[in-house]
Amino acid sequence: MSARWDSNFGGFMVKRRMSCFEHAGYNYAETHPNFLAFTSRLKGNLSLPQIKNALAKIQKTFPLTRMIIERDTHNNPWLIEAPDREIPIKQLPRKGKDHWHSMFQQVLTDNLPGIESPPLCVYHLQGKDDSDLILVCHHAFVDGVAFFALFKRLFIYLGDPEAPITAFPHYPPSEALIPKDIYNSVKAGFGDTLEDYKQTIKSRAYIQPGSNKATFKNYRYEFMTWCFDQRFTSRLIAKARQERTTVHHAVATAFARAFYKVIGKPDQPIRRFQSPISLRNRLSMDVGENYSCYISFIKATVDCDDSKDYWDVARTLKKAFAEKAAKDDIFQTLVWLNELRKIDLDQADQYMRSPDDLSKQEDRQWYDYDFSLSNVGVVDCPVKVGQLEIVKVHGPSFSAVNRERVISFYTLAGEIQFSFEFDSRYFQVAKAKEIKKLALDYLKQAVDG
Repeated sequence: MSARWDSNFGGFMVKRRMSCFEHAGYNYAETHPNFLAFTSRLKGNLSLPQIKNALAKIQKTFPLTRMIIERDTHNNPWLIEAPDREIPIKQLPRKGKDHWHSMFQQVLTDNLPGIESPPLCVYHLQGKDDSDLILVCHHAFVDGVAFFALFKRLFIYLGDPEAPITAFPHYPPSEALIPKDIYNSVKAGFGDTLEDYKQTIKSRAYIQPGSNKATFKNYRYEFMTWCFDQRFTSRLIAKARQERTTVHHAVATAFARAFYKVIGKPDQPIRRFQSPISLRNRLSMDVGENYSCYISFIKATVDCDDSKDYWDVARTLKKAFAEKAAKDDIFQTLVWLNELRKIDLDQADQYMRSPDDLSKQEDRQWYDYDFSLSNVGVVDCPVKVGQLEIVKVHGPSFSAVNRERVISFYTLAGEIQFSFEFDSRYFQVAKAKEIKKLALDYLKQAVDG
């Protein structure tokens, strides 16, 4: 990182190169929607000045929310601190209780306001006695933990304008937070594969970023939301503990079996899914709930044969995930991307998405798993601050593209909230509903017998 003095700011302004993960995610958004969105229905009066004041506090809390994107003369993207740039907010009159649903579909496929603004924005659907507040963030810069950390503080600042600010410092890029011995070990494990890939990239024609910018107009984003009430949530948690596994792996087992029944072949009961995993507890610095993206991914297989005991399968999954999470290989993606950037990550990314691939992207199967399951866990957030009260929440929802199916959940106020996202060009709504019903039936049968 570097810094420059700015008298208007009253101190040093930070400038840092994007992390390799941010860079790759930012490039990905050249051709695919890559956003997270979250909506909350808040009971109580909520004015535009009140929201702007709370967002100003958010920008003092999280450094990344006051940064914009610039490319240097070598086309490398940098994050530049610009505290004079406000988080964009759009206020609209709410057109019925379900207005947020159509707005969700819109904001998860639109581009964010632009690189001149911080990489997030807010929509306020104003009602008479309550309002819907929609947050949209660029996924390259935020993970689920950070997303909820931002929402929690925003809700507190809205309900209590006098609430104190606890500011996070500027942290180095994520790859710089990988312990050095782990980084070197992971890099060595690539062997000749990495060097061969670099040479292949060098031999390819360079495609300028932005030349294949997508409009996303053909994207058919669909999502479903539901929740488990406090009574069933309590029983599910207790049963998972009794069976020596977790809610995450119990839910994964249910959906893997449901996908197998709906889209699998009878003689192929071994199914595969992916889950993002937080790297925050493996980094060389304690980043806490800093607004940034510190994730990797774990893929696992599930034996969906009906003869297998449900809880045995869930226990097996828990063990497999724990073993993979403990390995240094969990940093493979970050190390790989960072090493490629020494050549040119823009060019590497374009090589992986060549023009031929882009023209055929609607016909290509990009994923080697049935679904992605994201679990933020138990969210520590008050449901009432001052005169404001959370009535409902939906999300966080991800811009699931092509053939990806994303199931997200978290626990708030003793209830588990779910969302199921997909692109209906490739996955029928009727199939999604059938999978949801089957998965919930499996889960309820496993919990209540």
